[in-house]
Amino acid sequence: AELLHLAGNAARHNKKRRIVPRHITLAVKNDEDLNRLLNGVPGGSNGPTRREYSTYIYKVLKQVHPDTGISEEAMIIMNSFISDLFERIATKAGEVATINKKDVLTSREIQAAVHLMLPGELARHANSVGEKALAIFNTN
Repeated sequence: AELLHLAGNAARHNKKRRIVPRHITLAVKNDEDLNRLLNGVPGGSNGPTRREYSTYIYKVLKQVHPDTGISEEAMIIMNSFISDLFERIATKAGEVATINKKDVLTSREIQAAVHLMLPGELARHANSVGEKALAIFNTN
């Protein structure tokens, strides 16, 4: 949501109603935490995407910028970003579980991985939203 919000702001600043790859690049370069997180991560997709998140990306975009669209290229970049981030967090969570001699990943290992992978406020926000989603899931 943070990246979509910043990219939407960049699009608005350029008097556009559609996010294009350039707006995502500007959003990352102008945000210290995102720039640090994505340093060295290539943009775009060089092959088939492992998982498709475009429906969720679009829903979040409409929550943060209801009047802004997103180009197909920008959607591919966002999808690649989310897939890469999920993979990195899962790998780190597995390492945390191994260090703690655990056979099963729990929310504690995921939270630790998020804290290790994401910088500062992004980690705190991600863990907060994750805890809220887990609480809702457990009540249903």
